[in-house]
Amino acid sequence: MTKKIKENLHCYFRVSSADQEKGASLEVQEKIGRKISKDKGLVFVPYPEGSASSNSETLEKRPQLQKLLLKIRDGEVKHIFAWDMDRLSRNKRVSSLVLMEMEDAGVTFYTDNGIVDTSVRDDMLMLEIKSLFASHDNALRTARMKQSKLYRIKKDGIWDGGQLPYGYTTENKMLIPHKEESKWVKKMFKWYYDGKQIIWIKQKLDQNQVIARRGGLFSTGSIMRLFKKHSSRWILPTYR
Repeated sequence: MTKKIKENLHCYFRVSSADQEKGASLEVQEKIGRKISKDKGLVFVPYPEGSASSNSETLEKRPQLQKLLLKIRDGEVKHIFAWDMDRLSRNKRVSSLVLMEMEDAGVTFYTDNGIVDTSVRDDMLMLEIKSLFASHDNALRTARMKQSKLYRIKKDGIWDGGQLPYGYTTENKMLIPHKEESKWVKKMFKWYYDGKQIIWIKQKLDQNQVIARRGGLFSTGSIMRLFKKHSSRWILPTYR
């Protein structure tokens, strides 16, 4: 008699500070994944992503999710566990990609709150709705964080962390102009208000080998983003 080979339960774990507060640590997620594997007679296969962000529109910083998606496409995955849909992603584009791959493969999706059969249209509809709510909630949370940070900068000039906008540096957590970069920000604004086109401004920056904050020469897109940020959030009076 041929022994039946057990199927795998591919368990994806990711955590955020909010999850830690709710008691959804990596250890808790793994414990639940192992329990479901045992209860359903499946082999536990972990994909520990750690504290990777779920907001990105790309999968560059999510190697475990990339690995899982490739296995889904190759037909190697029929059962997936994650604490909830937002563990896979809170970004609408990435969530849509993951859901599409799961639906095409007919994956059964196990969460802390129940089971979703992606081959059943009503189940998928509920999962898609939950995904949209997660994306919406994440957008609101991000907006609140930005507003709070903007308020502190405008009120006290305090920088709370993250990548500084081009043209600025910090001193004792206070946002101040960067001596060299602010010179080029002023030039860019003057050229722009004088009616120069973005491509012309880029060419002038290239001629002077002006390096963008992330390295390399400025692109037209990065110049437009700089204008938008400085005009709406970080602009110093002397830039106008």
